[in-house]
Amino acid sequence: MAKSKKKTSNPELHKVSNTKLKFKNVIATKLTKLLRVHKQDLLELIQIPKSHEHGQFTLPIPRLLKLTNDQDQDRVCKDIIFSFGQDTHIKQVTAQGHFLNFSVNQTEYIKETLQNVYEERERYGQTERADKTVLIDFSSPNIAKPFHAGHLRSTILGAFIKRIYEANGYTCIGLNYLGDWGKQYGLLAVGYKKYGNPEELKKDPIKHLYDIYVKINQEMKEESEKIEQEAAAYFKKMEDKDPEVIQQWKEFRDQSIQSYEKAYKRLGIKFDHFSGESETEKYIPQVYEALKQKGLCDESEDGSMVINLSMYDPSLGKAVIRKANGASLYLTRDIASVIMRCEKFKGLDKIIYVVGIEQEHHFKQLFKIIELLWDKHDHCPELIHVPFGRITGMSTRKGTSVFLSDILDTSKESMLKTIKEDMRHGKYMDILNEGISVGNHIIKGEEAVGYIADTLGISDVITQDMAAKRMRNYNFVWDRMMDAKGDTGVFLQYTYARICGIERKMDINISIDCDFSLLAETEAFELTRTISLYPDKVRAAFKTLEPCTIVLYLFKLAHMISQVNYNLRIKDVDPKLAQARLLLFWAAKTTLANGMRLVGLKPLERM
Repeated sequence: MAKSKKKTSNPELHKVSNTKLKFKNVIATKLTKLLRVHKQDLLELIQIPKSHEHGQFTLPIPRLLKLTNDQDQDRVCKDIIFSFGQDTHIKQVTAQGHFLNFSVNQTEYIKETLQNVYEERERYGQTERADKTVLIDFSSPNIAKPFHAGHLRSTILGAFIKRIYEANGYTCIGLNYLGDWGKQYGLLAVGYKKYGNPEELKKDPIKHLYDIYVKINQEMKEESEKIEQEAAAYFKKMEDKDPEVIQQWKEFRDQSIQSYEKAYKRLGIKFDHFSGESETEKYIPQVYEALKQKGLCDESEDGSMVINLSMYDPSLGKAVIRKANGASLYLTRDIASVIMRCEKFKGLDKIIYVVGIEQEHHFKQLFKIIELLWDKHDHCPELIHVPFGRITGMSTRKGTSVFLSDILDTSKESMLKTIKEDMRHGKYMDILNEGISVGNHIIKGEEAVGYIADTLGISDVITQDMAAKRMRNYNFVWDRMMDAKGDTGVFLQYTYARICGIERKMDINISIDCDFSLLAETEAFELTRTISLYPDKVRAAFKTLEPCTIVLYLFKLAHMISQVNYNLRIKDVDPKLAQARLLLFWAAKTTLANGMRLVGLKPLERM
């Protein structure tokens, strides 16, 4: 395998702003000097207490004493409490049972947090560049087949993983690896010859090709032998690169990609590359040769090529990589794709496959083969399978086959029905007349209403999917998803739009030149504390690749915003107080928007 060159480092570094971490550092730094222990050990001990009554940070005393080799608990606690007597960041330290509790100077904590958000804005929560590159393989539908629930989950989850890696400093390559090769295309071509319509193909290629695929499969029941022979003969022409056959296949593929891109655009997803099994064909001979040179494969009695992986791990069994008739398999093409990607994208650090749990065994076999195949002195990217559970109940209300556009259209129609009912009661008049901003344009009237309905519908599709742990199976329920009263995408959008509305009505500039001591209420501090947790949530979601970490945080933040907005007025109060409170709500709104974009939602300023 060819060696890959590592990327040169990017000089642009961005230091993450994290109030919680800063205050932990203040505590750890002072204790390091006092107790003469390692700062990192202390940072790992400092926790967030379950109850707010115990302050904002806590230290388990027995574990602290182990670090100090000092068993005089009373003296150690007294020394610590005394050392924090005049600290500007920590207001009070108290010993309670087996814990030392630290209460922060709330004004200082609020000031630090709001200044961080003000300075970072849409970058708040992101970390410095990692100088690493990751390729994320996600969505990967099969041309001429429905865009089923697994592909929807892979699409939404894969896009999230791409964004969370970018938020943590990685250079990301989003790749859509299409199922665009194999015996199905011989069968599809036979069907197209009988039932194909160029106009229908141009109008909706995915649906038309699928309709043909269904018809020819039905016909197979009556004339299976004849049609199989025709399909095999056609696919042989594909493998032999017959110009006319390849031209037609290319037309099917290109038009299908164009169709998919329209739906992906609605989701706000853009792939850096569309690839497919077809592109691995020229690498297949290289795979066979490399396996033979390594002595990894055997030829079975029927002539197929097999790798016995059970000698390395009994659960992996035997992997067939070439059929008796010489045809490659899906596994063969996946091996070839790794070689192809390392050749095309130099210096990859990771390749992530976002594919359902049912493919777990396949990827274990693939990763083991690559490990055995790769020379130790050559750079090989880390291969990661990110699995997810199954969805049930994914069908249109008409019960027909589901394409991505069907899912998005159904969600839009449901929201549009709700919006038009609200319009009968006089709502949405400002949007109809004034319009909303979309990119660099203002759209008004029915176009604006349609855009809002589409955005809300997509928000609910994404949020319902991401609210649970990705390995959990769940039932896709249209009515529950569209419930504006629950923890849904609509609720997040409403909360964001409501704060935007308050800002529009107030003739006050957002500024950090305000009196933070005026934010003295408990509600103001608790909202600030929730805002300050966002960078940690981003980091936690990055480590586990669990979007529910962000979604559940956003629900908590949105509820907190609603409660505080109810109690802390901005209108008709002292201008200095109004300015401080508006900055607080702006910071909360900005954090909410950052999290919404991270999971794939487009925040609406009006709805």
